[in-house]
Amino acid sequence: MTPFERQYLRPARPADRVTNITVQDICPQDRTGHMGSPYDPVVLRLVRNALDPATARRPDCASAF
Repeated sequence: MTPFERQYLRPARPADRVTNITVQDICPQDRTGHMGSPYDPVVLRLVRNALDPATARRPDCASAF
């Protein structure tokens, strides 16, 4: 297993936009791991926000597992 700190994306070019976050940056109490992330409501909200920024909203941290 590779520590997450070594898997951060780096922009290929200066104009590329890359934002690396951990779930705990947003919801510190959410301890969802790799296997649970496809089902975690916080992760799902973060993905939706990235795919459709016009409808982005802050995840509900109370819904975290």
